[in-house]
Amino acid sequence: MLVTGCAAVRSANPVASAETTEQRAYALYGTFVVFEERAVPIVRNRAVHLSVRRAIQKADRIAKPLADELYRFTIDLSRARRAVAKGGQPSEVIPPLISQVERSIIRLKPALKALQSAVEKVSE
Repeated sequence: MLVTGCAAVRSANPVASAETTEQRAYALYGTFVVFEERAVPIVRNRAVHLSVRRAIQKADRIAKPLADELYRFTIDLSRARRAVAKGGQPSEVIPPLISQVERSIIRLKPALKALQSAVEKVSE
């Protein structure tokens, strides 16, 4: 599942409609990317109050490493699933990877919410 743009983020909850751990992770990461991209012109706009721009930058500094970590763990999980399907790895490697991705999802959610809130304050 891919988030195709800001309208998709506003009109539906891609994370809630995801069915698998990987779909939830990619949807959450995609949502992060959309809001990070929305943040760039706001942060560069000197007409926006400095405190607002700094709040967005701070929220992004917190969310970005968590989003990147989630993405890496999700890629690892997807690769492991493919390897298991091909018979190259035992299926026991999957549950710990799922747990790792799920923990990353939990850690990213509040940071992403803070970024969304900071960006949406300007967009309102």
